[in-house]
Amino acid sequence: MNSEKLTVSLYVRWFTSVLFCTFVSIFFLFAFYSRIGFLIAQLCCGGMYFALIIQACYTIGSRDHNRYLFDKGPKTPLKGLWAGLITAIPSFISAIVLIVCKLAENNNSLVLLLYRIINSQFYALNLMILPTALSLNEISLVAVLGSAALTLLMPVVAWLSYLAGFSNADFLYGLIKITGKKKGA
Repeated sequence: MNSEKLTVSLYVRWFTSVLFCTFVSIFFLFAFYSRIGFLIAQLCCGGMYFALIIQACYTIGSRDHNRYLFDKGPKTPLKGLWAGLITAIPSFISAIVLIVCKLAENNNSLVLLLYRIINSQFYALNLMILPTALSLNEISLVAVLGSAALTLLMPVVAWLSYLAGFSNADFLYGLIKITGKKKGA
């Protein structure tokens, strides 16, 4: 589907955000280990992570729209979704390993730590869903599945922002175009 450039761009942004979010989360959680510290850390990490994804996908979607208009490329509405799914493979693998370890009643805390680091964009949120005071056996399966579902956000955001860029409108207006809502008369 010719999504290599977008996929590489998203991988670079994912890796950058993992490093940034790990350091920011550690700083805020050591400085302010409370609900407010969790909220500040999650807002900083989530904002940076999703801003990087949206910027990359929107820009390439807009470029692809211009190529489509001048008959230099095909219409590719699923390009952002495929690139997002490919980029989210490390997150998906870590989530699957976490679920399998939970179902197998494996009490390896290293799996939980690696899962949190690979998905450091949601580190503070994962600390609230999967507390560090509990072992993997003590955490409920619903909490593990809820935390694993967070990995699905990246492909969805990448796809919607690519579609918004491809519709060649402002981001919010692009989302309105995608959902099909009409402006009032």
